[in-house]
Amino acid sequence: MKRKLLFLGLALLLVALPLAACAQPAPAPAPAPAPAPAPVSAAEFYRDNVATIVVGWGAGGGTDYTARLIASYWPTATDDGAMIVKNVLGGASIVGTNYVYDADPDGLTLLMASNGSTTVGAVLFGEPNVHWKLGEFQWLGSVMADQYGLGMAIDSPIESIEDLQNAKGLKFGGLGAQGSFDKGAAIAIAALGLDAVLIPGYDSGAEISLAAARGEVDGAVLDVNYLHDVGPDGKGLLGHPLVIIDKNRAPEFPDVPALTELTDIPSDITAYMNIYSDWTGRYMAGIGPGVSADKILFLRNAIAEIFANESFIRQLTLRNPLVGNILTGEEAAAVVKRAESVSQEDVDGFQELILSYSK
Repeated sequence: MKRKLLFLGLALLLVALPLAACAQPAPAPAPAPAPAPAPVSAAEFYRDNVATIVVGWGAGGGTDYTARLIASYWPTATDDGAMIVKNVLGGASIVGTNYVYDADPDGLTLLMASNGSTTVGAVLFGEPNVHWKLGEFQWLGSVMADQYGLGMAIDSPIESIEDLQNAKGLKFGGLGAQGSFDKGAAIAIAALGLDAVLIPGYDSGAEISLAAARGEVDGAVLDVNYLHDVGPDGKGLLGHPLVIIDKNRAPEFPDVPALTELTDIPSDITAYMNIYSDWTGRYMAGIGPGVSADKILFLRNAIAEIFANESFIRQLTLRNPLVGNILTGEEAAAVVKRAESVSQEDVDGFQELILSYSK
């Protein structure tokens, strides 16, 4: 009997042990994962990082001066963010523009472009080694749009449009076929029927002005800043241009006629004028492709705030007395967008016109 009871007790024990094991409390649940960090806003991003604005020209020029002014006012528009200026030279600013286009799309590498010849003209006129296509840059704003005028050497006997049209063998200084000065002069020669040629190869408007003072050339198409600022510093052209190469008069010279007031311009020359007036003479801030929409919006607002600052404009005017025609990012983008509609036939025709007068 005792043996049976012992076997029964052992049997009950063997049954109870696994049941007891099953009855153990469940293990504690794993801790919940830490919440993801809150996304950083564009305002925080630009406050806490250093932006770079790239200039494709050397230090001291108008584009560089404008970029450095933007950098100096950047903290006021970004809650004490920081910006540095980087000069990336080569290829008439194409190397610097490529640098921005190829940069990491984190939104920290901006471009300060001088003239649409850098970003628009280089594409339209088939410059080599251009990485970008029209419409791929995001434009943040434009602070100036120069107009161009035809001026003669200060001691020239040519003082009127009639004198200009009666003159023989005129020589106008230029930079080269892709230069804004050469394009404007070619338009003036064709529209007014002038007996004139282009003499390319000068490095700057100041050098062309000195050449006019030395008698090497009779005059040139330059931006109105050069024609406006005649003095002992080597600018040797007349203070007043004879004609503005545009559809509208220049506010700085209200007595000087626009080219379209003087003659019925053929349709092909009108097309070239539209190309010319749309993209020359602009200082445009931009950024390459792939940057997020919230950063682009923030950048456009920051640039607009800087361009609206009276102190910024006053300081910019010290270097460029004829500052004006400020555009928002959207308006600047619309200017470039119009260039996308230019036909290759017009581009080729314009190029051939310039080359036909170049000697």
